[in-house]
Amino acid sequence: MLHARGLMETSELGEMIHQSDKFEDDGMMEFLSVDEHLSRIETIVVNIDNELGQMITSFSNTSGYFKKRITALENAYNSNKKQIVSDLYSGVLRTGYDKMAILEHKELAL
Repeated sequence: MLHARGLMETSELGEMIHQSDKFEDDGMMEFLSVDEHLSRIETIVVNIDNELGQMITSFSNTSGYFKKRITALENAYNSNKKQIVSDLYSGVLRTGYDKMAILEHKELAL
């Protein structure tokens, strides 16, 4: 956000580059009137507000998308739960996590 507006420079890795020089117009800042200072601040606040609004909208869209995907996954799991558990215990599904559960289940079945 700050990088896009030219207020901060970053390296290729996204790290901040500390500038020894201030902004080019810092020397001119003392010559601006109070109204000009307020106008610049207002512009900055409006820009930040717009960017924040865009970020909130983007977050809402993305979270809605992932919520739909998770709901679809939950529905698929719930409709196939018996088959998934059966496959897990019969050894069709193999994961590192369930090896102990399969062994315990087989021992209990014996």
